[in-house]
Amino acid sequence: MPSDSSAEANFSRERDQWRQIYFRVHGREPDEAELSALLASEAASRARPLRRNSAAKPGPPPPSLPLTAVTPDDIDRSVLLSQQNHLSLFEAVQGFVHLRPAVTMSAAVSEYLIAKRCQGLREDSLRGYRDQLTVFNEQFPDLTVAQVTPRHVIDYIFRWANVCTRRHRWQTLATFFAWAQRRGYCPGNPVFLAMNRPARPRPERCIYTPDEAAAILRRTRETDQFGYWAVALFAGLRTSEIRWLEEHPDPWSLVRCGVIDLRDQPPKSYPRVVPIPPVLVPWLERMLRRSVSFMPANHWVVRERVKRSALEARYTNSTASPEQSRFHNMPRRSCICYRLALPGASYAEVCHDMGNSEQVLRSHYARRVSRDEAERYFSLTPDKL
Repeated sequence: MPSDSSAEANFSRERDQWRQIYFRVHGREPDEAELSALLASEAASRARPLRRNSAAKPGPPPPSLPLTAVTPDDIDRSVLLSQQNHLSLFEAVQGFVHLRPAVTMSAAVSEYLIAKRCQGLREDSLRGYRDQLTVFNEQFPDLTVAQVTPRHVIDYIFRWANVCTRRHRWQTLATFFAWAQRRGYCPGNPVFLAMNRPARPRPERCIYTPDEAAAILRRTRETDQFGYWAVALFAGLRTSEIRWLEEHPDPWSLVRCGVIDLRDQPPKSYPRVVPIPPVLVPWLERMLRRSVSFMPANHWVVRERVKRSALEARYTNSTASPEQSRFHNMPRRSCICYRLALPGASYAEVCHDMGNSEQVLRSHYARRVSRDEAERYFSLTPDKL
């Protein structure tokens, strides 16, 4: 037998639920007399069979109504049902919840794909939805949509060991059951009840070692490509910022007085002035003597070959899976890591110069290299390669 506290809690919850239903129908809160009448009508309805419309011929209802399965859309439809069939509000809600047809997973998936096709999804996306939901349906062939539980969801998702595959399967199921809930096929979304979206491991942000940076500069030193690499490796400029310098009418007017002036460019973070470190000065002088641009026209083609040559075995192409390391934007990340390892480095100074927050620097760049490696990195002048 339930305890007195449990019965009191259930009675209080039932009163609150019927108060919400009354407010949605009548647009105002019920007084105590009206609320008592609703509760009395419910108690009486539990003791007698549901009156049925002669055309619909539904089966008998269960003895009680689980109000936790009632959604706001159910209430709206139940109001219309009560008006059309001259039923009490409680009987309409009870009939709608318990006598609605049980939709099988295969029928719901077919309807879902039709709805997605009407939204204009590409055939590849539709095929992905169809394949994944079919696998779920084959694993649990006898279930209706309302019978799917969080246990079924967990058993399905953990068939795959790959975290990214699990995330993708989780997202597909969550989207499908959210649609099914809006259609009234299930009282809630079992995917959200089963588990949160699987977390994807953060890929490592790779940087160049001093030897790899030296190999890149040695390979490009006698070509027109070394300007980009020197500025990116030692000043930490983004590729978009170097491209903006190249497209400027007079880029060398922005490189003066020991700084690179980026205040006029469309900023990713904020306009800033980047100091020129001592190691970059001979490289800039070499650029001026040889009339080398910051980003040559064939830069994008040559850059991949240069990067591949420097990284060799650990290089990953652009089709790598998300678990693998991030090999893009490495010159800028290398500069930040090695600057933080220099003697007397200040987070505030590096944040200001690089355009990143201190939180980002502490999370991804701090304490990744030694002081000796940082000093080797910032000693790669043209005459020491």
